[in-house]
Amino acid sequence: MGIILVFDLDQTIVDTKIILRNNNNNNAIFFPQTPEVLERLKQEIEAALNPTILNILKQASLQRYSLVDAILLLTNNSSERYVAAVDSVLSSLCGNYGKYQTNNINSENENAREMPKQRYFFDEIMMRNHRTRLNGVNKRTAKIYGFESDLTKRLKDVQKMMEYLDVEYKGYSSKYYKENTYFFDDNPHVIDSEIDNSIRITPPFRVGRVDRTDYSPILNRLFPNYTGTRVRPLTMFPRKPSSRPALLVTRRGGRRIKKMKKTRNRFRK
Repeated sequence: MGIILVFDLDQTIVDTKIILRNNNNNNAIFFPQTPEVLERLKQEIEAALNPTILNILKQASLQRYSLVDAILLLTNNSSERYVAAVDSVLSSLCGNYGKYQTNNINSENENAREMPKQRYFFDEIMMRNHRTRLNGVNKRTAKIYGFESDLTKRLKDVQKMMEYLDVEYKGYSSKYYKENTYFFDDNPHVIDSEIDNSIRITPPFRVGRVDRTDYSPILNRLFPNYTGTRVRPLTMFPRKPSSRPALLVTRRGGRRIKKMKKTRNRFRK
């Protein structure tokens, strides 16, 4: 038995907000109608990917069928075209494909019938409009965890996706799922209290923002030589050196005097 990796999409794998902002907050970009618009969307997606999550996906995809049982996408996004575009970018960058299929007419996963026909990187995908997530949430559970909608993510969603992969997983114990599921999301969900390895993206991923997420639980499993406890925060853009002269503070007769000092810009070629 291996591990199961479950990923959120927006602000976890990709900075969806910057893509929306770059397109004047026009949601039409997430529903491309022409090959030209789709290609532009893919380029924007690649530029907005979380680099640490991408490295994790690359390493995990190389260990499919050995250490990794499945790589799953559990998202509250409802655009099939956008999800498919992100998946296409990931399969291209990672160089392999998963088991998710759109041509199985007998599949209980009705999302698969609406997805664009292509080969997919993820092994299974469950979006916000999946019927198992539209039955509402138990009122007692909502009161305990503070969730008032069906948008929360639960371990039973993961179990359902694994059953889509292979009916054999229906017989797996709750202990297996609890110990071997790694969940990545920038928001809290019920599943956080149901498994041992919940990785909160902190803060929610944005291009150019420092990532302070503790990825060590999954890095310790995927990378045999990993010895750190945290991933060094990543920033996409280095700070530009200041062109203003530095201030020197000296004392003369007991008074503090500020002097301007010309400094050589060490970044200049």
